[in-house]
Amino acid sequence: MRLSLFVLLIGIALTGLAEARSLSDIEAVRTTISAWAKAWESRNIDNYMSFYSPAFKSGELDFQGWREKKTTLFQSSGPVSLKITDLWVFVEEGGAEVRFIQHYGSRYRSDVGEKTMFLARSNGTWNIFWEEWKPLINLALPIKETVNAAGSRRSVHEIGKIDEDLPGKVKDLPAQKLTVRRIEFQVEKERENVFIELNRFTIPAFFTLEGERPRIVIDIRNVASWKGRYKVPIHGQHIKQIRSYLHRDSKKLRIVLDLTTGKDYMISQRYDMTGNIYTVSVTEAKKDLSSVKHSNSE
Repeated sequence: MRLSLFVLLIGIALTGLAEARSLSDIEAVRTTISAWAKAWESRNIDNYMSFYSPAFKSGELDFQGWREKKTTLFQSSGPVSLKITDLWVFVEEGGAEVRFIQHYGSRYRSDVGEKTMFLARSNGTWNIFWEEWKPLINLALPIKETVNAAGSRRSVHEIGKIDEDLPGKVKDLPAQKLTVRRIEFQVEKERENVFIELNRFTIPAFFTLEGERPRIVIDIRNVASWKGRYKVPIHGQHIKQIRSYLHRDSKKLRIVLDLTTGKDYMISQRYDMTGNIYTVSVTEAKKDLSSVKHSNSE
């Protein structure tokens, strides 16, 4: 009896020790992720890459390819901010799976996505062996209105354009001055696009706002002139209306896409260098995002 009791007590003690180690590992991984985020914000490539294993893979990129990609981004992005929410860590047999919502912002772009990582312990340090980023703009709200599906219809709605009858004021502006030539809205199947045509290359600032009035905000700085209407109802499946206003003092053109409530959205951006056309596309997010691949901030 005493031997059995002793064995039982040893078993309980070992179980408790394993749980303690697991909790300690989880805290260590959380600390590692926090330090990794700060290294990203610092844009110190050596410090940032010290969190990655030489065997790291992400898509088709290995450790060196990832370093080269991030070096280019760090040199061109300017100051960045990185916020991590909903951090989830699962540790088992020396490996850790990590998931969190990543909020990224720079002077050129803002995005929100779900990051998944796999870390392994080596010489007492947790290193990143694999990671994946998926865009995830969560604007789910109680349904307050019903919008009919757009189906397969395709339409283009002109929001505004420069006044071609104003020579010497708008269309003959010096090359260094920025003008927005036109804004167009297009519906194509389940996707709604907003095209912003510029007279020269520039990257607008982009962010989203949640709450009772979900919306996408696009800021274009140093705009010399804009003649578009302030508010244009769209009545799309995802975009209800488009608002635009040029702040004369700061020369910032703010374009707001008011979204339909009660949905999760996938929002993507692209820039056509040949025509200087910046595009924001809005589609309804599906529950399974595994097939969607983007490469914004990662």
